[in-house]
Amino acid sequence: MSPRRSRREPGDELSDAPETSYLVISEKHPAASPRFAQFCKLDELLAAELTGDAYLEPESRPDTAGWRAIPRTGWQLPDPGHVDNWWVEFKRPALQDYRRVAAMAVAGLRETG
Repeated sequence: MSPRRSRREPGDELSDAPETSYLVISEKHPAASPRFAQFCKLDELLAAELTGDAYLEPESRPDTAGWRAIPRTGWQLPDPGHVDNWWVEFKRPALQDYRRVAAMAVAGLRETG
């Protein structure tokens, strides 16, 4: 009988990644302005960004409902200090923060296109 494996969530992989890890999830098409979520894991910081309007073709940008929905999931509004992308940072992240940011990325990518 094989041992049971516990169910892993997407954020678990990011949590287990080595310190100073970078992960970018990007769609292949449309190549001109792909939507992306990117993550940076440093010693005691987890930072994430989601494509801002500045990098998206008009048809790929969130509509009014999307602009309301994205911050409700926890994303901070795009600003020049974060290269005009949606962003979030967790200091001394715990496992639930990694899981949360993974869920936020999925929700945000759905809203941007």
